Formats: sequence, C-alpha cells, structure tokens
Amino acid sequence: MIKLILIILVLTGCSANNLPLVKPSVVGGDKDEHGCIASAGYQWCSETNKCYRPWEAKCEVDTL
Repeated sequence: MIKLILIILVLTGCSANNLPLVKPSVVGGDKDEHGCIASAGYQWCSETNKCYRPWEAKCEVDTL
C-alpha cells in the first residue's frame, strides 16, 4: 500500500514538470507604439513628439 502511494506521488510530481511554461509579465512592459509606458502614467504628445505625464507637464510646445 505504501509503495502504491509513493508511486502515485512520484508520478503526479513528474507530470507537473510537463506543463507549458507561462512567461511572466514584466512590470513596465506595456509600452505603446511610441514607447510610452502607460502603467507609469505616460501618454504620447503629438505636439512635442515625446511621452509625458499629464500631472507633471502639459502637452504643448514651449514658445519661449
């Protein structure tokens, strides 16, 4: 009986190694087509052709 339990445990442990690998997601790996990282709050500004955060700057060209 104990041998049967050990065989079952070994076989079920081995079958877990045959599962397909899932690629973990990378934090900050959500860049858009312009390279802006949306999860960090960045958006694309077509006026300046740069990524920006709306609470840090405005999407406008400096006219100084």
